[in-house]
Amino acid sequence: MHPADVADFVAEQVEELRRTLAGRPDLNVHDTSLDNDVQLHITFTRHERHIIQQGLPAGFAVAGEAVGLTPQSGVELQHIWRVPDLSTPPTNRTLILHLDCTNFDGQPPTGNLLRDDGSQLPAQEWPNGGNGDGIITGHGGYDRPVFCRPGLREYHQHVQHQDDSWDLHREATSIEKVAIGLLNDLRYRWLGKQ
Repeated sequence: MHPADVADFVAEQVEELRRTLAGRPDLNVHDTSLDNDVQLHITFTRHERHIIQQGLPAGFAVAGEAVGLTPQSGVELQHIWRVPDLSTPPTNRTLILHLDCTNFDGQPPTGNLLRDDGSQLPAQEWPNGGNGDGIITGHGGYDRPVFCRPGLREYHQHVQHQDDSWDLHREATSIEKVAIGLLNDLRYRWLGKQ
């Protein structure tokens, strides 16, 4: 697709997103800007709580040799519980959801989290998926955490998702659908930072 056509298509999609966001004050979005025709920045406030992590006995052990110890020893397994600390008030933090819509919809957008000054949000400051679902680290193509979901370039480029190509999602995926899905999860599903 010609860059001018991509720019027009993305601009139309962003206008639809703005209309939807106007009716969603629960997502705490303050601003949306479209830079260089394809760089979408969505500024929002996130309410975060510190995460408490506690290991509790799982009630069984594995043989030592299974975890690299002597066969006679055993290791009691633990289940790690991670919950928000409700004893302290949440903090408010302004972040930017950045969607790079270059070549959309020939390619899916990328999704990233930035600080309110536009710099990359460090990995340790990304929200936590609790059980690892939805936000992952160690993607071969990115040196930052990534949102692992259909409709994002990071997902469709990952070797584990080779059988779930972008073309299978392309027709039903809009910038609005991707952005609202991420904003919903950032607000309601993904926990604060550790």
